Amino acid sequence: MFRMLILFALATVLHAREFDPRRDGMAFANETVFGYGVDEAGRLHMDGKADAPEFSRRCFPVVRAVMQFWKFARFEPAAPRISADEYRKRVRRLFRIHAWLGARPRNLRIAFPGYASLWEFSRGQQRLVQEEIGAWWPTYLRFGNWRMPCPTVRLFQGVTARSVASAIAADGPQALYLAKFPSINHAVIAYASERLPGGAIRFRVYDPNYTGATARLDYNPARNLFDFERRFYWPGGEVRAMRIYISPFH
Repeated sequence: MFRMLILFALATVLHAREFDPRRDGMAFANETVFGYGVDEAGRLHMDGKADAPEFSRRCFPVVRAVMQFWKFARFEPAAPRISADEYRKRVRRLFRIHAWLGARPRNLRIAFPGYASLWEFSRGQQRLVQEEIGAWWPTYLRFGNWRMPCPTVRLFQGVTARSVASAIAADGPQALYLAKFPSINHAVIAYASERLPGGAIRFRVYDPNYTGATARLDYNPARNLFDFERRFYWPGGEVRAMRIYISPFH
């Protein structure tokens, strides 16, 4: 019994603070290679940009990195700052920790002195973080990508919605893969959920394509699908949601 109380208290300490995109997210956005526009009929149009952004196509690496900072890093704003080389070493150590592992107690986390949050750190050390976050192309080779065009994924959307809501309550933010082949292939972090009438569930999500903002993702039980709000790259509407970074195969 005593051990159970200790574990419960530890979990409470680790997850008592709610995720805040303007504190726990990146201070920079993932850019898109294409320009997007939605016409009056709600149709999405894409075209190439004249100048390809330097940091783009990294929604999955950004989501993974945010989860790693959330679970395995601690910030010490009162401590003196260290050299850029030392920050780089610590970021590399952090990014080598598997994102699907459980959160560490504060005393076992990698320390980042001189900054109060990931937002501050990624703003002050933006180039360093972007250089270490990883290339974009491995995203297209992920094992879990087979699910994007798979129609049977829809059968399990209710299970996904309920499991994500339970996981948020127990363990904090959860990474999600949003897809509607071939229109959207994106990663977000669901960090809060709310039960709505009729069995619907509303999630608040961190979108790496925006900075410091919250987006809405709803599970609609009548259609057994998720609805993702309109974004600059998405006209709004039905998507499939799948959990990621919960095992080596996701």
